Amino acid sequence: MSGNPFLPFIPPLTQWISSLFSSSEPELKPKLEPKPKSKLTTFEQMENDYRVAIRNHINKINDNDKAMYNMSKVIPLTQGRFRGASVPVELVDEAVSSARKYNVDPLLMVSLIGRESTFGSGEERNKQWADYVAPKKGSSYASFSKRRLLSGWNVGENYEPYDFKRFLADKRVPGIKFGKDAVGWNYTITNQKLVDQYLDKNPSVYKEYSEKIKSTPRLGNLDSFDLAAKFIKERGLSKYNPGDKSYVKDVKSDMSLLKADPALMSYMRKIGYR
Repeated sequence: MSGNPFLPFIPPLTQWISSLFSSSEPELKPKLEPKPKSKLTTFEQMENDYRVAIRNHINKINDNDKAMYNMSKVIPLTQGRFRGASVPVELVDEAVSSARKYNVDPLLMVSLIGRESTFGSGEERNKQWADYVAPKKGSSYASFSKRRLLSGWNVGENYEPYDFKRFLADKRVPGIKFGKDAVGWNYTITNQKLVDQYLDKNPSVYKEYSEKIKSTPRLGNLDSFDLAAKFIKERGLSKYNPGDKSYVKDVKSDMSLLKADPALMSYMRKIGYR
């Protein structure tokens, strides 16, 4: 989950989904005039249902992930590659709280954020990565994206609506090709006519998909700190960024640096870390 999330090739629907995660691009893209429901094919209705569901999910996680931290209360860091950076006290509090919910080492959680974004501190690129917005005049609160602070691109996948093309591929609907690449699984319509004919002859497919969409677990108040802690507890740190063979070692190295930081560890002990 580390690395640049904006890859060279992104299929159109995936590109649209990615745009919804950007606070600077809140509008639905592309802007299409909705068709009257009576004129929609079953395939188009499934696509519409998925778009509405994924848009609602993304809006919800974006809302949950917007963090406001008091920049007058930060812990300056002094060890190794973190020298010159700082971490807001409230960020530490929330990371520790999420870790404790799922019985994950709180310092590991803090270290994960440090590995992925250097807490949105220090170099300008770290701030950009964390979607940092400086405090407005007269305020000491800056905003961050929790999702970007820890590069949690896939931590909430269990709460995402099921991709309608993936559902059709699962059903072995003719006219769909699927495969895996560096981005993940992708699904391509190779013969729209075959797909439409199959769906017309098998109306139960749409009914099953509608029920699957409705059964998607609700996020509630969960944010990406919670989801990342849950992910690590259930699947392990090695699965967080499986493409990087040295990832676990790197996170543990950062953890050693942070554990040696007197100011950070003084605060961690103050809030009960042992």
